[in-house]
Amino acid sequence: MRYQTLQQAVKEIVEAHKADLTYFTGLESDFDPSNSVHYPAIVFTPPAFTMPFPDGTVGMDTWTLHLESQEQLSDSSTTAQKQEALDRTREYLRDIVLEFVYNYGYENKAVTYNNITENLDFVVTAVANFSPFIDINDGITGWQVDLTIQEGDYDTLCHLDDIFN
Repeated sequence: MRYQTLQQAVKEIVEAHKADLTYFTGLESDFDPSNSVHYPAIVFTPPAFTMPFPDGTVGMDTWTLHLESQEQLSDSSTTAQKQEALDRTREYLRDIVLEFVYNYGYENKAVTYNNITENLDFVVTAVANFSPFIDINDGITGWQVDLTIQEGDYDTLCHLDDIFN
């Protein structure tokens, strides 16, 4: 599985959501909330992965995905408005995670990016607590979660034949 495949899967899910969500991907430092960003937004940062070698099995990489659902508050937002924003962003993130896990992972959904199609074959191995956050400086509030998935078992590493002399 490739990083761009994961990015594309999350993008498809966000764009299919009935709420008017904006999708961002990249490093946290790439986001500039003051630069006319349309909120609410779903943020997918580059995932970490481990490459286990138990019993000679290769290709069952374990990915740790970090997702955030964000909304921007105004300086005059009331406590009730802040709580409503937290409720909305929680539901958005929950929707995205459930769609990713069940309709992409368990169903091995095919995702195409740059004319390369891959089936998302993975199982969830861990989900961290969904955690709320408020960035006082930028007025950004929302939820974040880390999700760990493990790729399916690959019997061959045939792609390596094409990349070494």
